[in-house]
Amino acid sequence: MPQSLIDEISNHLAAGESSNFEGNGTEAAINNVLNNKLDRLESADIAFLDIMTRKIDIAGRVWARYDADWKSPIDRDAVSADAVLGIALCLSLGELPPGEDNKGRALKWMNAAFNAVRLTEKLRGADTGRTAQVLALLDQKFKLLTGA
Repeated sequence: MPQSLIDEISNHLAAGESSNFEGNGTEAAINNVLNNKLDRLESADIAFLDIMTRKIDIAGRVWARYDADWKSPIDRDAVSADAVLGIALCLSLGELPPGEDNKGRALKWMNAAFNAVRLTEKLRGADTGRTAQVLALLDQKFKLLTGA
């Protein structure tokens, strides 16, 4: 696992976190998965990452804060480029439990991870070095997943 890349993105996310708001903070939630859950995703983590997949693939954006159900944004501040890269890492590195539907989910998550990297091009503060590292990791994980 590319721990130095995870640590670098996690440090940037932690620096921007604030506990002075209501609702679900996207950056804090991503940072929690990055630091504590990649090797053992639980059903709530999987549901959260499925929601992030829809935010990326359907809405084409991820907001900084959402309501309790992660459906409606509380405000319209976009997350940082590092948060989007963090989502891409979670989607590509998160260990899904064995199951009949998880191959399809893993492919869907990989697609969303690639789309997340594309989203960073629209966000301020995107670090091209980190983006390139995440993209290289996604390419490697995709090849492993598809046997290419």
